Amino acid sequence: MGYQILVISFAVGMAGCNSQDSKPHSVAEALIPSTPVSSPVEPAVADSEPEVVDSEPEVSTTNLSADDAFTFSNQQSVLLDINLPELSEERTAVNVCYPAEDGSIDRGNCLLQSSLQEGALVAELSPGAHQTSLLMEIWDFSDLSGPMSYSWSYSDGQNWFIR
Repeated sequence: MGYQILVISFAVGMAGCNSQDSKPHSVAEALIPSTPVSSPVEPAVADSEPEVVDSEPEVSTTNLSADDAFTFSNQQSVLLDINLPELSEERTAVNVCYPAEDGSIDRGNCLLQSSLQEGALVAELSPGAHQTSLLMEIWDFSDLSGPMSYSWSYSDGQNWFIR
């Protein structure tokens, strides 16, 4: 920083000092060289081209096709249908969450946090296509001994019925 200030100060001081010319000079004229800058030197090119080894055939997407049932979606759809008449008069909490690495429910990573209305709940869930399982807890606030636990797996299909 000190060196730059010294150079700029020197350039400003020298801008007006030209004993051969009586016209005033600007700072820009003092800082910009008057001789043109030469173009950069081109690097030397080797006389022979490197040998290209073609180990795999060229791949083209024009030959690719997808099954008509493939939707190109990164989501899947799961219909959750809960009907538990024994809980119709109870206050409840429902958590539908992804499993943690240890297989337990990850309450910090839920798709749905809701409650049952007269013992029932219908909801459309959209887990990522890579998810193969979901876990659900239904908490009955009148019986705090623990939640009722349920699990869904991709092999169960797109409907998750709890009766």
